[in-house]
Amino acid sequence: MKKLFTLVAGMALLLSPVKMFAGPGDTLGVSADTEPMFAPNNVTYVLRYGSVDSGFVYGTLYSRINNWLGFAQAYTNFDTVEVTKILAFIPYKAKGPANTPETKITYRLYNMSNTGAFSKPDLTETGIGPGTAALALKEQLFDDVDTTRPAGPAFNVITLDEPVKYSGRNIIIAVDFANLKAAGDTVGFLSDQPGAGLGLNYTCHQVLYGDTKYWFWSNLVFPELLDNNVAVFPVLKAEAANSLNDVARFQSVKALMMPNPSNDISTLQFDVQHAGNYKLEIISDNGKLVAAHDLGMRQAGQHQEAVNVSALASGTYLYSIVNKEAGIRYTKTMVVAH
Repeated sequence: MKKLFTLVAGMALLLSPVKMFAGPGDTLGVSADTEPMFAPNNVTYVLRYGSVDSGFVYGTLYSRINNWLGFAQAYTNFDTVEVTKILAFIPYKAKGPANTPETKITYRLYNMSNTGAFSKPDLTETGIGPGTAALALKEQLFDDVDTTRPAGPAFNVITLDEPVKYSGRNIIIAVDFANLKAAGDTVGFLSDQPGAGLGLNYTCHQVLYGDTKYWFWSNLVFPELLDNNVAVFPVLKAEAANSLNDVARFQSVKALMMPNPSNDISTLQFDVQHAGNYKLEIISDNGKLVAAHDLGMRQAGQHQEAVNVSALASGTYLYSIVNKEAGIRYTKTMVVAH
């Protein structure tokens, strides 16, 4: 029943006194490690706001009051990692009636703040959300948004100008649609089914009140209608390491591709905390899925696999360690140099 690809974000339930666990099909994994889960269906959902069909998930036209400007999705992180890119799954876009040229999406990275979002729409209670200052900003032109992948969701790779280092800090990816909204443009990000986040949704939405932007916890603003998560993923920089002992853990996985750069046969070393069926996906830097390898059933612990990259053109690639059942997508960069 489960298909790729809508993984997302658990945030700091470490702050909660109750240990909770997500069931099959939920995006938000609420284990001790706050593991995210895949959604049960590889689709983009059309949400309803009241009786109005409001467009694709997190498109610019889904709100009746038309002042919602974007979302922010978070990932729990305990180690020191560097984010170099953002991987976004965007299966739908539509140009607005104004046909304004060169509209854009703006991506930002933040640290998490315990008071970064309002947990009530009346601005009386604060909760976890994006910090005050963005650590990085990168724009993607509407015309460059790729929705055309023939198999599975469309991959969009957004490369940051400089890596952002997180030293034991949780990672927040914010997506701003304000520029698209002014032109009436719409984009849809892949999302899990509304209601699949068990009411423990840490996706935030940004709203414009007057001239001021505020972040809100989504499901508390739209009760039970936006209890879902969005498919935007951090891509980690590959460490200069010769051993898994020197590699940071993220989303319950450590992985090391050696040699890197490679021109023939690489060795993938990986360490997983959860037993299950794993898969390796290799994605080009322009968002094309170029290879997929079934790694089979793996027990918790360290493993090794030979990966033939001789047929790949020289360039930068992403590789993802994926476990659908456990909801894991761990993505890093690799280089092929012939």
